[in-house]
Amino acid sequence: MVQFAQIPALGRDIPTRVAAIDLGTNNCRLMVADVVGEGRLRVVDTVSRPVRLGEGLVREGVLGHAAKARAINALAHFAARLRALGVVRYRAVATQGCREARDGVAFLADVQRRTGLRFELLTPEEEARLAASACLDLVDPEAARALVVDIGGGSTELVVVDGRAVAATGSRAVMRPPVVQWASVPLGVVSLAESTGVDFEAMLAHARVVLAGALSWADIPPQAASHLVATSGVVTSLTGMHFGLTRPDRRSVEGAWLSRPVTDALIGRLLSTPAEARDGLPCVGAGRGDLVTAGSAILTALWDLWPAARLRATDRGLREGLILHLARQNQTRSRNLRRRA
Repeated sequence: MVQFAQIPALGRDIPTRVAAIDLGTNNCRLMVADVVGEGRLRVVDTVSRPVRLGEGLVREGVLGHAAKARAINALAHFAARLRALGVVRYRAVATQGCREARDGVAFLADVQRRTGLRFELLTPEEEARLAASACLDLVDPEAARALVVDIGGGSTELVVVDGRAVAATGSRAVMRPPVVQWASVPLGVVSLAESTGVDFEAMLAHARVVLAGALSWADIPPQAASHLVATSGVVTSLTGMHFGLTRPDRRSVEGAWLSRPVTDALIGRLLSTPAEARDGLPCVGAGRGDLVTAGSAILTALWDLWPAARLRATDRGLREGLILHLARQNQTRSRNLRRRA
């Protein structure tokens, strides 16, 4: 069982070690970071496990035994990492897979019994806002609007933010992002791949129908005044292919700009490879060919609806948003303690 001490009284230079766990429909991700002084962050450890928790969920409506076993094994490893690294505060959240599954809440209770980790079942709105908060510094401050997109395993989060308001509020925007519109759509790479098979055109047609009603697309500003910020495995895979990487490298793709023609060409390269051989493409990875194909369909449908000229790639998301919020909360506690001293 995981045991955590209370947060100590914080001095300006005494680090507090925090962690975030994101149990998604496809991946289970951990981040551990030190919060130093006035909210500065130093990442200590990051881990991602492809547990594919939502496998079979579309057909059965419940989480499969093998999928639950994979997730619990990963989470037991994460719990051990938290103990070994001396984490004093953490936040663990579950998203669409557990929201959708009839046994999702019961599974999270079982996770707590087996690992000691207490999970929250995030609302779609909180998931969308937290994911967006991690990407705000990637928004062009001259953009009237930016669409922050997080393509997950079971859902896609869409947040329209005001770029100029982000620039004006600075770090405070993390706690209250200047959101114009938001939506969480129950359409992700796992659910789309399992519901349509590997046919890209079928995936694309389904994604267009589901996404069409998600936001008020008629309110989109002119192309030059907007852009996309996209986070997901498919985006980092496509960006890695663009740079000619032989394997995923987060640092090499973080913050890269891609044009629509370049992205379309990369997706075309993916689709020109037989479905059974896509796993072998650089930056795609074993067992991910169908997921990258589904993600490409979702990305294409979104870009048709939000016809900006550019996309900015990132590997950040919910996990990083949770860490940022923990850091800001610690910063507030530290200031309050100093005022009382």
